[in-house]
Amino acid sequence: MLESNHIGRELKLRARQRNLSSGGYTEVEISFTPRACNTREPAAAWAEVVEAVVHPNPITELLRVSIRGLSQPATVHLYDVQGRMRGEWVVRPVAGVGQLQAPVSHLAEGLYLLQVETAEGVLSRQRVLKQR
Repeated sequence: MLESNHIGRELKLRARQRNLSSGGYTEVEISFTPRACNTREPAAAWAEVVEAVVHPNPITELLRVSIRGLSQPATVHLYDVQGRMRGEWVVRPVAGVGQLQAPVSHLAEGLYLLQVETAEGVLSRQRVLKQR
């Protein structure tokens, strides 16, 4: 069985398949908001493809992040291994690219988690190594 539901611009798909060996059902639900409606483009063309690149990695004095494919402001968070936020910056795209340069010389050496998110959710997570 396959159902679809439109809630505003959000599309929900629910698939249910009977498992013959157990007699139960396997159910999957997928929700997404397409960027275009009533179009013949493939669904993959609707998805926003965002790529966040930290360069260089490991970092020493400056954290440099390029975010390509960005259509709205994003927030970049930097967390240490204990989960404490060590930095937060808002990046606004110019021609689809967001750039961040932030001083990090005050941070201790070690591993950090960089997270990029917008109002629609987390777009990217990656490890960053801080060296002296």
